[in-house]
Amino acid sequence: MKNTSFFALTSIVVTVMSGITGYGDNLKPLCSSYDWDTQPAIKLSDEDRKELQIIIKDKRTVEYFYSVSNELEEYHLVHKITYVNSSQAIEENNRFYIPINNVIGFEKIKARVINPGGKTIVLDSTDIKETTDEEKKESYRYFAFEGLVPGSFIEYLYIKKKEPLLSGQTIIFQSDVPRKNASFELISPPNLIFAAKGYNGFPEMIPDTTIKDRLKLGTKIFGTPAIKRERMSNYYPNLVHVIFKLNENRSTGKKDIFTYGSAAQDFYNTIYKPLGKDVEKKIAKLVKAMNIENNTEETVKIRTAESWLKTNFIVFEKGGLSYSSLQDILETRLANETGMTRLFTAVLEYLKIPHQVVITSNRFDSRLDPEFDSYGFLENYLLYFPQHDLFTAPALNHYRLGIIPYSWTGNYGLFIKPVTAGSFRTGVSVISFIEPLPFDRSYDNMYVTVHFNDDMANPQFSLKREINCHYAQSYQSIYGFLKEDDRKKLREELVKFINEDIRISEVSVINTESDIQCVKPLELQAKFSSGAFIAKAGNKYIFKIGELIGPQSELYQEEKRKLDVENDFKRSYHREIEFTVPDGMNVTHLENLMMDVYYEENGDRVMAFTSSVSRNGSHIKVIIDEYYKKIIYPVSQFEHFRKVINAAADFNKAVVFFE
Repeated sequence: MKNTSFFALTSIVVTVMSGITGYGDNLKPLCSSYDWDTQPAIKLSDEDRKELQIIIKDKRTVEYFYSVSNELEEYHLVHKITYVNSSQAIEENNRFYIPINNVIGFEKIKARVINPGGKTIVLDSTDIKETTDEEKKESYRYFAFEGLVPGSFIEYLYIKKKEPLLSGQTIIFQSDVPRKNASFELISPPNLIFAAKGYNGFPEMIPDTTIKDRLKLGTKIFGTPAIKRERMSNYYPNLVHVIFKLNENRSTGKKDIFTYGSAAQDFYNTIYKPLGKDVEKKIAKLVKAMNIENNTEETVKIRTAESWLKTNFIVFEKGGLSYSSLQDILETRLANETGMTRLFTAVLEYLKIPHQVVITSNRFDSRLDPEFDSYGFLENYLLYFPQHDLFTAPALNHYRLGIIPYSWTGNYGLFIKPVTAGSFRTGVSVISFIEPLPFDRSYDNMYVTVHFNDDMANPQFSLKREINCHYAQSYQSIYGFLKEDDRKKLREELVKFINEDIRISEVSVINTESDIQCVKPLELQAKFSSGAFIAKAGNKYIFKIGELIGPQSELYQEEKRKLDVENDFKRSYHREIEFTVPDGMNVTHLENLMMDVYYEENGDRVMAFTSSVSRNGSHIKVIIDEYYKKIIYPVSQFEHFRKVINAAADFNKAVVFFE
């Protein structure tokens, strides 16, 4: 769980922990006695041995346990055996990494290799190394396996002790490597009742009534197939996985401990914590510095406040309590995500602008499940303005009102609406869907005019390009911060994406301001010349007109598609290409430019690539429209989607002839 949830949910965790009574005295965690077999009994079928890599055993146990001092502890047991039968598999498995963030210590950690001849090589503690991924800010312990050959078995076992996490965890049991046998156990003291939900074929968790002094849920998974990453798909949420959380503490009588309702109340209490007179005065002074007129239209007020805050305050992903304290933030101008959200809402409260705090997940990591209340989904803050149906991401400096990260859309969110009854204030919560922007808001439109002159091999071009919303956000958010040399490179890149062999004579851009994201499109005007689009063949000239829309990706699928198509965002493209046939020449094969590939649902075209040609004397105009109105296209529609994508690639190869 990210830092944003830590501050908001501390009180709930404390409430859960405070009801602990003595369970498990003089006992040890059940998982601590687990060990591997001295001689593992590994059986592989002839089919298994044909695999380049297969996971023979994947055992996971999560156990919650009361220590002698009545402190709740959490243990994770992982025991895995992998058969490696290729150089690639060896390269992928010659090290295994164990994340150690929030890890208190290891009860057991060991590894060994069994070569094809049956010889066992056991690694010792001196073989354990530590490393840190600076980009992800994650620390790891790892084993490095030496001398692996095809046909070897890699086995490792560890039990780590962690800070207890009760509000929601996910464990995945599928990857791009097939699994032969997998199992999962969830063990707890008899007073702590956990709830679990499986996804994508994860079997139901069954209680084990044969053990005393503990509660145990368990299941086995046989023959999980490999799922490879596929282009234009959402990988992790579509894998076999389970999510679990604490649901009841019998010692305190507390039930439904971690619900979206309780989370909303705790988030509300954190975000709308009483300011105090000193902070209220500072907020008033802050708003005065923004020069917001009382009669200003409300969305303009929001944009002005947002721009001012994101220009004058710095947000850190992580930070201590001072980074969420408004008193400290106003002094240091430094905040974390929670702190910046508090500051933004305090300004909105002062301006009396209706709004709601929203918390959601990144749908490419995990989709928020409206039917299973897990705090593991509650990661990212948004602000929603219901009167304008607009969102903003309060702590993301590169986003402005009306556009948020696309990975936070097409997903459910926890909406928290402030409600006042007399002197009492609270937050009312509801789970609602965060709609993606419509397909015609995120567009990349081009208008190209080709000027043929006496030198047919080197025509001149006029280009107008308009890009909006998700296509423009990355440019508009940084353009104002770039040096002129970098701005020049960016402008040229916006032209040269068509073809590198272009000589630009003029280029300019407007609407580059960060504050007009998704309000006005970034607009580019350019003039250039190039011989890249003309080739001579005898007495004919080949005009590679299709290449003027820029390179297009082709989508091929040799194996049967397993995952739904999932786009980053809904999108559209409009292109117009015009030219005049030179005197004394004829143009042929214009029919190459006419296409109509689409897919309909209930009479509505939900994706299409269409192109048409009109002619007025010697003047030719080509109009192309391509759009995708949906985020997700199910596997059953993949062939239709592939045809539309490939139609753009086919047009890219289209040519006409002058003779």
